[in-house]
Amino acid sequence: MSDLISSVTSEWIAAVFGVLGAVVGAGATLTANWIASRTQLKLAADDRDQRRAEVRRAACAEYLVAVDSFLDQARELVSRMENGSPKPQCDAAYASYFAGWEHLQRVRAPVVIAGPSELGERAEALRYQLAGLGDECDSWFTAHKNGPTRSRAAKFSTAQHAAHEARTAFVLAAQKNAYPGPSESAQ
Repeated sequence: MSDLISSVTSEWIAAVFGVLGAVVGAGATLTANWIASRTQLKLAADDRDQRRAEVRRAACAEYLVAVDSFLDQARELVSRMENGSPKPQCDAAYASYFAGWEHLQRVRAPVVIAGPSELGERAEALRYQLAGLGDECDSWFTAHKNGPTRSRAAKFSTAQHAAHEARTAFVLAAQKNAYPGPSESAQ
């Protein structure tokens, strides 16, 4: 009988160790799968953040190029009016300036959509200041078409300064939001 007890005891001990081994093995497998899953989710979130940042940087860069081009076109128009250039040259400068304004409107939309609200607000503030500059150019050009007119360079300069300040604020916001931070992954 003692052989039977020791045989049953050893079978029970083997069974208990077998079950414990299975539980430990299953727990280790589940833990490893959970860690791998979490890592994959984090990598996917980081990849999404990077792609979002790339879109944001590209949209901001295109917008800034359009802003700078528009500012140059406005300065060219003002220069032609100030220096008494012939009407066809002033008309050509105005056409270029107006095309720049239209292009500026198209490239602003992706910045507003792709960026966080702060970036969109800065883009809108910049557009507002550029519109003020545009209003000065438009009214000056309209008056200039009707014959010689007084210089409006002081008003243009004030509007230009305000536009440059808004551009600087936009650039700072774009730089701040161009790269994903740790808080963006949590959103």
